[in-house]
Amino acid sequence: MDDFLKGDSGAVYIFLYLLPGFLGLAVYDYLVEGLPREIFDKVVFALSIALVSYLTVSALFAAPLVPGLGLSKDSDAATVLSLLLGRNLIYVSAVSVILSILLAFLTNYGVMLWIFRKLRLTYKTSSVDVWQDTFYRFRGYWVRLSYSDGRELIGWPQYFSSVGKPRELFLSNATWWLLDHEGEPTSIDVEGPGVYISDFTEVTAIALLEGTTDGRAGETASS
Repeated sequence: MDDFLKGDSGAVYIFLYLLPGFLGLAVYDYLVEGLPREIFDKVVFALSIALVSYLTVSALFAAPLVPGLGLSKDSDAATVLSLLLGRNLIYVSAVSVILSILLAFLTNYGVMLWIFRKLRLTYKTSSVDVWQDTFYRFRGYWVRLSYSDGRELIGWPQYFSSVGKPRELFLSNATWWLLDHEGEPTSIDVEGPGVYISDFTEVTAIALLEGTTDGRAGETASS
């Protein structure tokens, strides 16, 4: 086997052997929000998922943990493909996806860290970014943006940017509240789908509201 891995087909074998792990990595990254990881971290994650998946399939179906132990250095790519592209790879890939979904669930809901906090082993939480936590965990609330010049913008947070990206927010059913020349607040409904905000330099606060003072928006929220 050592001689085979040094041959021309060794790279094909390693790729196919680790393919379930990278499939699990793709599923996990799709379900979990987080900062971009380095290549090394991704490889370690894929290796770990692949190892656990192969161990699981080996225990359940008595499948070989490392297929093709008898391969020689002269084995061609066709032999490797016929060996690995079979039922065993399907089982391992399915287990890898299931494990990744389960791990994503535990991560998103902070189950494992909650247990560790109860055991006083850590103070960490699954929170990655305050921006994401605010808009994910407080769904169902209207948003009021307060500007340094006294303006206010109230709307429904329909879209917001992901972790690591520039802060962006789209408010639908939006209403501007402005101060007239006498200092009295007046409202102006936005005619259109909403307001896209990408510059927060003049925003002093973002408030979450259970309702709005705008009749049209409040009616939409209750429907």
